[in-house]
Amino acid sequence: MSRISSLDGLRGWFLITMTLSHLVLRQEHWVSKIHFRHVMFVESAQGFIFISGLLFGMVQFRRLETRGLPFVWRSSARRAMILWVTTVSLTLALMICRDVLPFGLEAFRNWLGTTGLHDPTRVAAILTLAFQPTFLDILPQYILYLLAAPALLVLIRKGWWPVAAAITAIWWMVSQLGLMLPVSRAVNRVFATSDGQGLRMAFDPMGWQLLFMSGVILGALWVRGDITTDRIFPKDRAWAVAAVAVLLFFAPLRIATANGWLDGDTISSFVMMEKRADFGPVYLLNFIAAAWLIGWLLARGGEMRSPALNIAAGLLQKLVALRPIVCLGRHSLLTYVWHVLLIYTLHYLDRAVVPLEGSPSNYAIVVLFALLFVPALIAEQRAPRPLVTARP
Repeated sequence: MSRISSLDGLRGWFLITMTLSHLVLRQEHWVSKIHFRHVMFVESAQGFIFISGLLFGMVQFRRLETRGLPFVWRSSARRAMILWVTTVSLTLALMICRDVLPFGLEAFRNWLGTTGLHDPTRVAAILTLAFQPTFLDILPQYILYLLAAPALLVLIRKGWWPVAAAITAIWWMVSQLGLMLPVSRAVNRVFATSDGQGLRMAFDPMGWQLLFMSGVILGALWVRGDITTDRIFPKDRAWAVAAVAVLLFFAPLRIATANGWLDGDTISSFVMMEKRADFGPVYLLNFIAAAWLIGWLLARGGEMRSPALNIAAGLLQKLVALRPIVCLGRHSLLTYVWHVLLIYTLHYLDRAVVPLEGSPSNYAIVVLFALLFVPALIAEQRAPRPLVTARP
């Protein structure tokens, strides 16, 4: 199986687990508890953004070498424009549904606010992506990354990848130190409306860009031949043990913070390092350990003498090779938008039509995950392509 196909398979699984984590019903469903985020400071969105950056770096650097920089700029700008149109259109459609559906305002008050499209300030915030509905927050930041990433590819082509890495790390630190807060407050005041919401986003793009841009750098260096599987994933199991040790250290902390078991002094210090919205150091360390361990299992797990490692690696390889899952990853934009529509529909049914509890909730969730595959499978049939040409 090709390297890009494996990455698409991973991205497909992250789309599934992302949908799982976005299930919001009156009565919490047991299936939402089956997620790795409950035992580690790693979430589906992190893996999705990193792999998207990795694929961008691999595909677009190859295009930079063969077709030149103007082609890469146009390709990235065109993709960013598609995402902008998609995001704005979907936001407007959701807000119209909120206003016209019975009990729509009550159902979506916490996800879409209460100000209507009659307010030009809210419309301006939507057009500039300052106002981002719940679960529609990855696409706006992805637009920024697409517009900035070609510049990193130019630096990498010149052999200046350390400069590219330093720029990415500096922007991440800007987020951790809160240096952009005055700007955020000013933007919030400009776009604030009667519901008290102006700048509305779940993630600080300055912090989360570290995921995408580090993926871009690694993908480009991989294509250049500067890094190889042998160098990143050595056969020595010591690195794997170290990665597991990091995850095991944080697992009790993840469980303790989720259940409020830490005392006030400890939690006040811990949250300064955790900061999910800024992709804080705790999330960074956990992601590095988890991402490296998954990569190592895919690349080296089958070569180990340990039967347990061979079984784990073989299972992981089969999971990422499942064609429906790879299909989801290849059509990630389409699937992401579709998952938002499905989640909003399920939420409305539960809040405004009939409470989904017991067996009805089970049936509804099964139908939702079955429908999740439909657009990607249709797109695959209409435009079949070799798996190795997956888009970033």
